[in-house]
Amino acid sequence: MSGPLLSLTAGLAVSLAGTIAPDPSASQQPTHRAGARTASEAAADRIRVGYHRPSPGSRQLAPGQDAAPVPFPHPLITEVLYAVPSDKEDPAVGDANLDGSRHATGDEFIELTNPHDQPINLANYALEDAAPANASSRFRFLFPDITVPPGRTVVVFNGVKQTFTGPVGTETQGPPSTDRRFHYAAVFNAQAKSTRTGFSNAVDAVRLIDPLGQTVTWIAWGKLDQTPPRDTIWAPEVAKARDGSITLDPVSVSFVPHAASDGVRYSPGEPFPFHE
Repeated sequence: MSGPLLSLTAGLAVSLAGTIAPDPSASQQPTHRAGARTASEAAADRIRVGYHRPSPGSRQLAPGQDAAPVPFPHPLITEVLYAVPSDKEDPAVGDANLDGSRHATGDEFIELTNPHDQPINLANYALEDAAPANASSRFRFLFPDITVPPGRTVVVFNGVKQTFTGPVGTETQGPPSTDRRFHYAAVFNAQAKSTRTGFSNAVDAVRLIDPLGQTVTWIAWGKLDQTPPRDTIWAPEVAKARDGSITLDPVSVSFVPHAASDGVRYSPGEPFPFHE
């Protein structure tokens, strides 16, 4: 973790070496737009980003304890939005990346957290879906050099037909700063080229692969006709979501529909309770 800080605005920063800065002050609450908000706008914000809190009985770690389902130095996938919700009465619903409009593919995202008590580096880790390597619809994102401190979060959006207004990274470089609208997470745009390059709501999977090619995590939903690669470290149980994301439950260490967990349909960047 070295290199001068590029920005210290509002207590958030990413270093020139691609390091996410430590947590900002607890008094700095995430917002979605500058200026005062009406009650309806505040309600919409809670729907769009959520304010998920661990339920009673959530696993809490003592200092130095590492009970994550993946070993150091691997990141932990904590949320996947593949069934982007919609609401005819509220167009803000489904606009997970806050670009001003909902897109069934562009607003899909994968959230990862560093659950360990030491920093980790994501350079050359890859995220893929279950499509064959030669399929034109295959989703794949390769991380650039970015160091994630303990407890901090990274969010990768699909990005097709999206216009990002906040600090955002790509496969070639990390974001210039973290984004307070997403709980100070580091946000990435996978820059998918086609609306066909995304997750299937019915049947699909997310695969996290380390720089040496080993499958760290395999998260599948629906009746997928594939099994996890034999070298997979962790393949959790998944309860399929029909309208919203699936999120990691810290008690069962399985994936459950976010809405069933706390009534919120998705919450990109929300800190995971392993480090709360």
